[in-house]
Amino acid sequence: SLSPEQLESAKTRLALVGPDNNKPVPYQIVAGSKSGHPAIEFLADLNPYETRIYRFTRAAASAAGDLRVEDTRNVIRLSNRRVGIALRKTLAPEQGPVESIRLRSGKWMGNSLLKTRQHISSYFTEIVAKGPAFAEAICRITFDAGRQWEIRFRIYANEPVVFVDETFW
Repeated sequence: SLSPEQLESAKTRLALVGPDNNKPVPYQIVAGSKSGHPAIEFLADLNPYETRIYRFTRAAASAAGDLRVEDTRNVIRLSNRRVGIALRKTLAPEQGPVESIRLRSGKWMGNSLLKTRQHISSYFTEIVAKGPAFAEAICRITFDAGRQWEIRFRIYANEPVVFVDETFW
């Protein structure tokens, strides 16, 4: 978690820099996983057992990044310059949440199917983070029996991967 001074620096969007002191690192304020206290999240490439020190500077944070979040009538699109994913806002019979995936070439392709004997009583999608370090959306399906399936999709700035996390209850 962040100290009060660090939290104030993050809230006022001061630049976060690493050992090179020159290049601001995109970051976001998030709820701490254990304590619920605010924390920050950012990407860093470290070698095994390597330690690096990051600190806030008085310069304004650079919001530059390659994340893009689009919220259209039919889909939510999360993308960066390397990859993207489009999530349906409504489901037709046997459709799954993923409408398509954008390849590095820029071409959108693919589809998803959801074949189940359970009746879907509700479905919704929601954008939960818009950058600059990551963009994230969730899809939640509720079945008649009250069971739910939540899928969390996250794309980090400048990374060629879509992270997918599923929860069932």
